Amino acid sequence: RHYAAQLCDKAVPRIIASGDRRRISTLLEILGAWRRTIHLEGWQRLFRTSKGADRAVLIRLLPYLTTPEEAESELLAALQDPSSEIKRAAAGVAAHWGLASAVPTLTSMLSDPQTENALIAAQALTRFGTDGEQILEAAILANERRASGAALEALEDFNTGRMVGTRL
Repeated sequence: RHYAAQLCDKAVPRIIASGDRRRISTLLEILGAWRRTIHLEGWQRLFRTSKGADRAVLIRLLPYLTTPEEAESELLAALQDPSSEIKRAAAGVAAHWGLASAVPTLTSMLSDPQTENALIAAQALTRFGTDGEQILEAAILANERRASGAALEALEDFNTGRMVGTRL
């Protein structure tokens, strides 16, 4: 971690250029563990070519790699991905950044057939202040089982302070 800047200048680009999926996957895990801002040249190309768990890790890295403005289109696309792991990672980053353009997709995720996706969307919406709370309250009142259950749980966790300090 101490040598992150130097590694990102030389070693990281070589590993990415190698195209070796196993090494790139390991690299992404290491970069995620550093939890520090880094320069990763070509992260957009890597995003387009990555799949599954690698893409989810890369999405979680976005706050350390770029700005919300630069990654907005990639993040919104990730919220629509068929992979639940990718959707959940994108929801967490959208909430972290307070990306208002993600709110409509997060709202529709409340009805996702995967309960965990609905819950992470509801938890993400709590990070959008009053607007998010109103969306969750409307979901509860709409009485759609999955959406109302996820909304109720997220609001309860938020209002009782159980979400304080937690990461999406």
